Amino acid sequence: MAKGSPWDRWQAFLRRAPLWTVALIGACFWTAVMLGKDALQGKPITLGGAAATGIVGLLFGGGLILVFTWRRRMDRRQPAGSPTPSNLQRAISTGQLPAQASTWMWLPELNKIVRQERSLVWVVPPVCGVFSVLGVVIVFDDLNHPWFGALIAALFLAAAICFPLWAGRRRTRIEALMAHLPGEPERPTEE
Repeated sequence: MAKGSPWDRWQAFLRRAPLWTVALIGACFWTAVMLGKDALQGKPITLGGAAATGIVGLLFGGGLILVFTWRRRMDRRQPAGSPTPSNLQRAISTGQLPAQASTWMWLPELNKIVRQERSLVWVVPPVCGVFSVLGVVIVFDDLNHPWFGALIAALFLAAAICFPLWAGRRRTRIEALMAHLPGEPERPTEE
């Protein structure tokens, strides 16, 4: 059985999956969200509108292919074991550093992530709370179709509550990675 949360397993699946699969999942997700939004707002969904939304979803999937290809190309340009965004994310989600990881490269990057997330814990919940209130306003704006606003309010309220918990778990994982870094304190000098 795979370790970690469902989100970690989903990320691991996306890393292993072919790019066309990621693009197709992204296109389906985009199309479902846009058509679901229209349905929750009480707008009629026509065949032409659904087809146009599907085409935009495919364009979104194509954009995902471009982004993932660019990211993989950038990662390949770095030396093995470098703290690239992909390597950092993989190390945090799996709890294992790459074999070539060095303390002088990884420690500053992991500390930077901890600092950024420490401030995000104070910013994200209030911002999500504001959007949750906006969802409640949307509910009362159109009482015939309140479901879209209710869904927005519920999702942002859940994000406001869950983000600090998620960030705390992630910080624990990052600190565990820091503890497993090799014992070389400084960058090697060139002679």
